[in-house]
Amino acid sequence: MGRWPQLSRRDLLLASLGILAGVPAARAQRPAQDFFFADPHRVLRDRLAELGSLKRRPVVGPVNLSSLYEEAARRMASPQAVDVRSFGAVLDGQADDSDALQRAVDSGAPVVRLPAHGVLRLSRTIRIRQPVSVLGEEGGAKIRPDKEAGIAFLVQDESAAADEFVRGLWFDRLDFSVEAPAFGGSAVTAVNVRDLRFTRCRVRRMSGLRVGHARQQVYRRKQPTPSADIDPAVVAGFSPDAPTDLNEDILFIDNNVDGEAYMFQSLRVDFGRRIVAAYNKGRFANISWWGGGARSLEGGGAQFLRRVQEFLIVGNEMHGSNGAFYGNNGADVLIEDNFAQDIIDTSIDFEGCIDCVARGNIAIDAGNFCYSTFYAAKNILFEDNVGVQTGKGATVVERLAAKPIGKPGGRYLFAMRSAGFSGDGKVEITCRNNLFAYTGSDGLGAVLPSYSSALTFIGNQFLNTQCNLDYRLAGSVVMEKNQFLFDRSTSGPQALVGIGGYPGRRDSRIADNTLVVEAQMAPGTVAISASKIGPGLTVIRNNEVRQRSGSADLAIAVNGVPNRFGAPTFVIADNRVPKIVDLSAPGGAEISASGNEDAQGGGVTVGKP
Repeated sequence: MGRWPQLSRRDLLLASLGILAGVPAARAQRPAQDFFFADPHRVLRDRLAELGSLKRRPVVGPVNLSSLYEEAARRMASPQAVDVRSFGAVLDGQADDSDALQRAVDSGAPVVRLPAHGVLRLSRTIRIRQPVSVLGEEGGAKIRPDKEAGIAFLVQDESAAADEFVRGLWFDRLDFSVEAPAFGGSAVTAVNVRDLRFTRCRVRRMSGLRVGHARQQVYRRKQPTPSADIDPAVVAGFSPDAPTDLNEDILFIDNNVDGEAYMFQSLRVDFGRRIVAAYNKGRFANISWWGGGARSLEGGGAQFLRRVQEFLIVGNEMHGSNGAFYGNNGADVLIEDNFAQDIIDTSIDFEGCIDCVARGNIAIDAGNFCYSTFYAAKNILFEDNVGVQTGKGATVVERLAAKPIGKPGGRYLFAMRSAGFSGDGKVEITCRNNLFAYTGSDGLGAVLPSYSSALTFIGNQFLNTQCNLDYRLAGSVVMEKNQFLFDRSTSGPQALVGIGGYPGRRDSRIADNTLVVEAQMAPGTVAISASKIGPGLTVIRNNEVRQRSGSADLAIAVNGVPNRFGAPTFVIADNRVPKIVDLSAPGGAEISASGNEDAQGGGVTVGKP
């Protein structure tokens, strides 16, 4: 595999789509209402250029990057710093420097300096049990673990209790690599740590930083529990209600991790909080977290404490990994301004997560989904993101010689997989101001629905992407102020936009959406579909369906049962649509319809198929 191309993120993404770079739009601007329909591909190009040209921030969360590296320079120049050569390191790449480096980190010196020239070969893992900074000179100190070493540095005090931590670690400007043809291991693995920094490092043919917890093995041995009401993390000894026993204050910034083959990890943090991952590049190496199992018998209940918290993932690039940015049982996770392409499974995924945001990201070509949630997912916001499936996602597994996850088809832009979690407050998701586009040579992309207690799609743009959220057990669903453009045909009769569901008495609505259809759709295709098999009201109001081709009339189609509460099942009002069809069985839905017109201003009433 070649080295990283020296291109900006914006250049990479525009080149990958065959788009010439232009002047990017200002991020705060949004296309006028009809501009998307006039030239959706230009809108897509502008949004990609806008997000892809975002500037590096001087401050990420609590971290001032200039101050961070000024501190590294002060430590490097400290009179208390020691040089690894003074402990016998030869640095010729042939002699074994393991003992010398171990003596240096055990010396009690606060800083161990590694020169940029020379190669430090390790035949075994270096163990760290106390605070120390291992800092390389500018250019990167070269560390070459033998395959047998597996892990270059292991940070762990095996004699400490499970609630005690090694504190004060820093690895900066180091160059880790396992020599070909070997692969594997990690640059640094840390168990029970606080205040760990991993910055400006280069890692090849192995993973970067892995952070775990001493109680983790007990947790895994106890799974699954006999009841969804039991938190296996508590059984393993974690606090039931306070995140005071987690790894803390992990920085992973400005690193480049290239596994050179599927699959590795740039950064993995289990059971941690206050984490920053910023401006890293990963190839076959993802950024992920694990705060426990997200399934119902593995601690995924929404009532349990999330044991990865306050995780900022900002400005990173990921290619070719199994998932780009994802994790289980997190809370207060922000994934912002990142770029992911050719991802095996799903690019950005919140599994069993609460109070999380994905904003301003770009995801291009995922085998399964560009964006997704799994299991219980409460108060999750996807905002101002772009997702593109070009058709290459269907072949990403073969192209990268990877193992398939699920059945990669490269068509889904967004997916929800709730896997048995249902009921109020279990799955609450909002998608706002995103652009989802399928640009493959045939067919349409899609949004894949699942159970949601509350689901809102508002102000999004969809290019050749269906958003049929009809799901039997869905709760309150809102589709509002979205724009849809279809300039290619469906493969069969389908609903382009839809909602549906069973429970409750809460209202759902499809309102103020615009659909423009420029292709001959398969017979039986409907523009807007709504189903209702339980109590509650569905409102379909002020939507417009424009047809610019000879497509058969694309109707609003509803199918339901009586409300049972003396109110209509559906209110269909003030829409501009060719026709409205009631598919309900005899004695079924009660419909209130008014103010509906066709494109010529003629009245449209509800009919049967």
